[in-house]
Amino acid sequence: LKFVEQVSPRGVYASGATSSKVGLVAPLVRDETTGSYTIEPGPYMLANGGVFCLDEANEIPKDDAKYIGECMENGQCTITKALNAVVKTEAPLLAACNPNVGTYNTTISLEKQVSLPAAILSRFDLKIILTDDLVKDRDRKLAKHIGKTMRSSYIPEHNVISPELLRKMIAYARRIIPEFTDDVDTLISDYYEKIRIESKIKDNMSVTPRQLVSIYHLSEAQARIHGRNAVLIKDAKAAIELFDMAFHNLTIDEKPKDNKSKKNPIGRAIVDTILEIGGGTKKCSDLKLYAEMKKQGYTRDRWRMFCVS
Repeated sequence: LKFVEQVSPRGVYASGATSSKVGLVAPLVRDETTGSYTIEPGPYMLANGGVFCLDEANEIPKDDAKYIGECMENGQCTITKALNAVVKTEAPLLAACNPNVGTYNTTISLEKQVSLPAAILSRFDLKIILTDDLVKDRDRKLAKHIGKTMRSSYIPEHNVISPELLRKMIAYARRIIPEFTDDVDTLISDYYEKIRIESKIKDNMSVTPRQLVSIYHLSEAQARIHGRNAVLIKDAKAAIELFDMAFHNLTIDEKPKDNKSKKNPIGRAIVDTILEIGGGTKKCSDLKLYAEMKKQGYTRDRWRMFCVS
């Protein structure tokens, strides 16, 4: 998020944990002398024409998240509090957050693990899951690399694009408006039809026309960053590959660990929750278990019935 803030021509960073809806978009300030209200630009409003980087997005209250949805959908926010006004927020939103229980559970949908309405999640072009998996060789390489970067004599081993050059490339690419062709439309339409059917069968991330528009946006971005005035087949294929990766990472893992969890999928969620809370002790209180299971979408009656049986 911080890197995107630096390379974006008008990047703005904010945290949902320390900002309310009014603070994120356009705070209303009351003059103590006259009693009148004025609008001050919030971070989303300041990012107009750039990129709005929002950390701890799941900390935004649900009642306030709908205003963020309006900003994402229409590029503007309608304020009807103390005064009526419409402010411009034409900026893509790059958001990050952690699961409610701290660890991502592949057996539960994303909507049940983050405190964001499904309507807001559907507006993101890409939803990418980053997990900290235990891979011995990779962990050792990462530890050695971090150790090298801590030295004053560290020099990157590979050639990388400097932030200054990348900022210029982005500014130039934004001026390009590439055109689509019939072949690209056919390729994207075929893929959209395929994932629409797949989303209904596997009951994972819902696919709507918003996702179709997302694929077009990604294809257009591929052509722009290469300085092309037309979207080529390879641009559309690269966009589809990226979207397909994110789409399948959200697929719910239905593979049980044993026969017992196969018959009772709630059992696996209960065991995983107890291990997450109790750690090495493998124990947790009834109240903590109830609270965490409720966050995952399981009612008290459902998981209590399983425990009794």
